[in-house]
Amino acid sequence: MINSIAYYFREAFVSFKRNWIMSLAAISTVAISLFMLGFFTIVALIFSAKFGGLEAEANINVYLKDDISVAQTNAVNRTIKSIPEVQSATYISKAEALRRFKVRMKDSPGLLDALSGNPLPASFEVKFKTGDQNSASIDKLKASLKTNKAVDEIIGQEVVRRLFAIATIARWIFITIIALMVFAGMTLIINAIRLAIYARRKEIEIMRLVGASNWFIRWPFVIEGIMSGFLGALAATLLLLIANSQLFQRIETMVPFMAFTVSTSTFLYVVLGLFTVGGIIGAGGSLFALRRFLKI
Repeated sequence: MINSIAYYFREAFVSFKRNWIMSLAAISTVAISLFMLGFFTIVALIFSAKFGGLEAEANINVYLKDDISVAQTNAVNRTIKSIPEVQSATYISKAEALRRFKVRMKDSPGLLDALSGNPLPASFEVKFKTGDQNSASIDKLKASLKTNKAVDEIIGQEVVRRLFAIATIARWIFITIIALMVFAGMTLIINAIRLAIYARRKEIEIMRLVGASNWFIRWPFVIEGIMSGFLGALAATLLLLIANSQLFQRIETMVPFMAFTVSTSTFLYVVLGLFTVGGIIGAGGSLFALRRFLKI
């Protein structure tokens, strides 16, 4: 058993050295594919966290008519909180609304001086539970308050709808790009292994003639593919480190309100994923190439 394993690794290294140009091509293509995969994964995580924060902060404002009774206000509160998707409903009185307005407009004293009385209505700030900030929840809230005579207007639903739509589209775009990168990497490694197999076709044919089993022939190529995948993942990791220290941090410096870096633990998980995907691409590409083109 040990002798067989030693033979597999020796043959893999011999093939790797003998066909170093093709091996380098395989490593390069895997490195580029895995770098793009890692890059878009990090960007997807950054934007997912950003959109997640925006979704969590997205509120619907239910404005009340003036001169309604306390009972009517409480009835609106109960109706809002009866919706399962609602996390909280914070009552903002007319006085509190005016105080907040003055705080926001403190740099425009002329506008505040021109303000007479308190024209701002009381309202409820409605926040949905995490994962329930969607159009269906907004429609449910709007339908439940549609016939309530104490409600004057519901503001914010269109903005929130657009925010949810943009977040959903962005997530699917990143998922599609990552899937395409995995497919491209698999295709490239298959072609590289195919060239290595073609270069050793006579040797493989002799091995088959003397009775070598299919897996005895496969294992050196599988190990060679895994080696190419791991080396490609290592190169991709180095490129990601450069991108993280140079590109991402510069972007964050230029756009301070947009956190464009990931934590060390997240980066390590991405790197671990790259090595895993690299090994799978290498082994899977080798097996597919052997089966598809050698028919063994």
